[in-house]
Amino acid sequence: MTAARGREVAADQLGGWRFGARGELRALSRLLPSDERVLGMALGSVATLSCRLFVATDRRLLLVSKPTLRRARCTEIPYERIQVSRAVPTGGVCELHLVALGERQTWHLMPADRGERFARLLAERSEPAAPLSSLATTAGDGP
Repeated sequence: MTAARGREVAADQLGGWRFGARGELRALSRLLPSDERVLGMALGSVATLSCRLFVATDRRLLLVSKPTLRRARCTEIPYERIQVSRAVPTGGVCELHLVALGERQTWHLMPADRGERFARLLAERSEPAAPLSSLATTAGDGP
């Protein structure tokens, strides 16, 4: 993916939030082959990984960390190793509860509305695919 295409996709998928992930977005353009298509992006955090940019492509899920010493780390997760259980908007984030690589995890995606869309995208791509109706999207009691 070219840097220009990466900026275009990030503007569409992340809006103004993209400015918080400039380093990750620059790294992404070097990580993706030109024929791999980005389907969705979200910003957030995972307790067990230092990751800020979540990228769903037509082939896999990528978790891109903030570059240190001019190098970004990237964790690749095949869709068949993901099972989404639920997405719950809480305040300004969406808590995504899932099993990835055999471990139960909670990811916090920002902002909440884009996090919910990203959760649905993962549910559709993952195998076995979790039914969309199983994604609880009840409002949390955040601010």
